[in-house]
Amino acid sequence: MTETVQQGDERKENKVVEKADQDDPNLLGEKADSNEGVEVEALGLRDSLRAIFSWRNYSVYLATSWVITSFLYMGLFLNLYFLELGWEYVMIGAVFSLMNFIAIMGRFMGGYLGDVVNRKHLSVVATLVLAFYNLILGLSTVFTLIFIALFLGALVEVFKSGSSAYIMENIPKEHSGLGISLFSASGRTFGVVTLAALVILVPILGFGSALRTMFFIGGVFLVIAAIARAVLLDGSPP
Repeated sequence: MTETVQQGDERKENKVVEKADQDDPNLLGEKADSNEGVEVEALGLRDSLRAIFSWRNYSVYLATSWVITSFLYMGLFLNLYFLELGWEYVMIGAVFSLMNFIAIMGRFMGGYLGDVVNRKHLSVVATLVLAFYNLILGLSTVFTLIFIALFLGALVEVFKSGSSAYIMENIPKEHSGLGISLFSASGRTFGVVTLAALVILVPILGFGSALRTMFFIGGVFLVIAAIARAVLLDGSPP
């Protein structure tokens, strides 16, 4: 008889505990979070890509960043290009050292600027500055104009931090790893295309003319990319 009473009491206690668990909002939240985690993990690569590209800001920014990254590879050949133009080794070293210093200072300023200025505007300005950099290098062999172009290339660091922060807040958090990898991997892939185009042009036009042609084409594409960012991206106030 005593055992029967004890078993009945235990059943009542278990029911009370189960009911308390059901009524506890914190526990319900934990269960919901765990269920959401399972759903996120269950998403395949195709579903993740579909979710990422459903964000227009991300899609536009990604496409324009591919253009920027692919033509940045032309800068790898500037040392050889300047030697062909008759620059001395000391002059090349001095100019690039100065531009690196300007770029470092620009990064410090850019971090603050990205916190106080509309980040969409920074991304547009960064693309335009790179466009002018490419266009000048593509059209002129005059030292003064080339120096101005290199200065613009270093100055873009002022706007790059805010531009990068813009896309970080437009990537779905649950897919941020995949979203960032698309920026780095895909941009490098398109860089191979521009390098291949340069390889084709060099035997036809010569190294200097071929590189200027690629810079000019890059400048035109970057102007289009800047317009696309200005028109299609949503604003991102600080």
